[in-house]
Amino acid sequence: MDTLQKRNPELLKDLQHYQETGLQRDERDRCLINALLNLSGQLSFPVQVFPSVIQEYIVRWSGALGCSVDLLAVPLLSIAGAAIGRSGCRLQVNESWTESSCLWTAAIASSGDGKTPALSAVANFYVDHQTALMREWEAECRAIRPRPTILLTDTTVESLRADMVGGALLYMNDELSGWCTSMNQYKVGNSDRPAWTSFWSHAAVNVGRCSGRLWIESPFVAVTGMLVPEMAYTLNYRGTNDDGFVHRMLICAPNTSPMVAVPLTVPTDCTTKYKATMTKLFQPGGKVTVDHQTYLTALQWVNDCLYSDVSGLGVPGWKRAKYRKLWNNLWRVALVLHELRRAAGEAVDPAALDRQSLDRAITVIYFFRDHLARVQTHLGREPEDDLDGFWRRFRSKGVITVRDFAHSTSVKKADKVLNIFTCWERRGYGKIEPGDRVDQKRFRFNERKADLDRPSWQ
Repeated sequence: MDTLQKRNPELLKDLQHYQETGLQRDERDRCLINALLNLSGQLSFPVQVFPSVIQEYIVRWSGALGCSVDLLAVPLLSIAGAAIGRSGCRLQVNESWTESSCLWTAAIASSGDGKTPALSAVANFYVDHQTALMREWEAECRAIRPRPTILLTDTTVESLRADMVGGALLYMNDELSGWCTSMNQYKVGNSDRPAWTSFWSHAAVNVGRCSGRLWIESPFVAVTGMLVPEMAYTLNYRGTNDDGFVHRMLICAPNTSPMVAVPLTVPTDCTTKYKATMTKLFQPGGKVTVDHQTYLTALQWVNDCLYSDVSGLGVPGWKRAKYRKLWNNLWRVALVLHELRRAAGEAVDPAALDRQSLDRAITVIYFFRDHLARVQTHLGREPEDDLDGFWRRFRSKGVITVRDFAHSTSVKKADKVLNIFTCWERRGYGKIEPGDRVDQKRFRFNERKADLDRPSWQ
C-alpha cells in the first residue's frame, strides 16, 4: 500500500473512496477501471467505435490486466476480420473494387505490459471455434475431409498455401518477430515476404510444381500479434521498407502499462456475451455494398484530410506508401465494424455499409495515423543484434565471401556487406582478407573457443 501511495497517490485515493462509499460491485469496478486508465493516459484507442458489449469487455480486461486498451482493441480488429473472412462476407466499394476484412495489425509494447493475456482475452472465441472444428473432425470426419484449419501460430509459405485452400485464416503470435525471422529459413533469397504481401492483396495463387499443385482464387490470411520494441525492426527486414510488406500493417505503440495492481476481475457473464457476439461473425454472409453518397464522402475525406498530410514536397517515400495503404485499410476496417454492429444486434442494414460505420472506421484510421511517427522510430532501428545475428549464423563456415553473404541475406550491396565485415573486425570476430580474385574480399572468423562462445566486446 505504501508503494502504491508513492507511485499513484490519486489512484489509491479513488480506490479507498469507492470502497468506503459501498457502491455496487459493477459500478465500483467501472469507476476503478476509469480511474486507472485516466491516470495512466492509456485510453488511446477509440473504443467507442465498437458496440457496447465489446467496449465493456475490452475496458474490463484492460482494467483487470492494468494494460492499455490498445493491446486488446488492435488485435481484435484482425481476429474479427478473420472470422468475417470465414463467413465469405465482402465489401463492394464500387463497381470495380471489392475489399475484404483481412487486416494485419500489431502492437509494440515492452515485456511485462500484458501483451500475451490481452491477446488471449480477445482471441478466446476464435480459439474455441478452432477447437470445436478439430473435435468434430477427429470424431467423425477424419477419413472424409482434410484437417480443418482456421488458426495458425506457426507456418511456412508452402504449408500456408495448402491451408488457405480451405478458406480464410488467422495467423496470430504474441511475438511477431518470429513471424518475420522464420521467413526464408529453409532457402536462399527473400521470396517469402513477397508471397505474404500478395496474400494481403488477395492475388490468385497457382502453384504448378511437380511436388504439389494447387489453385487459390482469393487467398486470405489475417495477421495479428505483439512485438517488444527491441524486435520491431524485424518487420522492416534491415531497412527494406520499400517492398510494401510493413506498409500493409496497422501498428500502434501504446504507452507503458502502469506498475499497479488493482482488485478487478472480468465477470463470467461479460465473457459469455462477448463470445456469443463474436461467434456470430462466422455465420455465412454475403456482399455488403456502399451507397454512392457514402463513397463520395470517403473520397472527400481521403483527399482533403488524409492525403493532404503527405501532398507536399520532401515527404518521405515510406510515409506516402503507408498513407496509400491506409486508404485500403479504411474500407477493411469499415467492413469489420459494420459486421460487429450487426453481430451485436444494432439496427443496421446487413447488406449496406452506412455512414456511421464509415465515420467509425475513419476514427480508427486516425488513431493508427497518429502512431506512425512513434512506430517508425522502432521500425527504423538497425540494432547491434543484427551484426551479432549474422555473426552467429555464419561463424561456423570459418570464412565467407561478400558474394556468399549477399546471396544468403537481404543485404545485397557489396559496400554494405563490407561495412558489416568492418564492424565484425572492430569487435574482434575475425579479419577481412583478400579473396581468390583481385577484386574479391572475404571475412575469416576467429577459431578460438572464447570467440565462439560470446562476442569479445561483451
